[in-house]
Amino acid sequence: MGERVATLFVRKAHDFLDILSDFPEIGTIENKEKGIRGFTIVRQVNVFYKIKNDHIVLLDFFDNRQKPKKKRF
Repeated sequence: MGERVATLFVRKAHDFLDILSDFPEIGTIENKEKGIRGFTIVRQVNVFYKIKNDHIVLLDFFDNRQKPKKKRF
């Protein structure tokens, strides 16, 4: 079961990255001063990123089951 779940997650992450490349502002603003955006890939995992010039910089894949204070931004 673990391998199947991992495969599904990787597929969803790749699908999100495809969408993100076309719509970089799709994520909600998580930290306005630092320009950090977030998006829920699956219920348990958010991805955080920022837009820098014409590039998207992935910052973190965060497990939502952790304490929110563990976010690094």
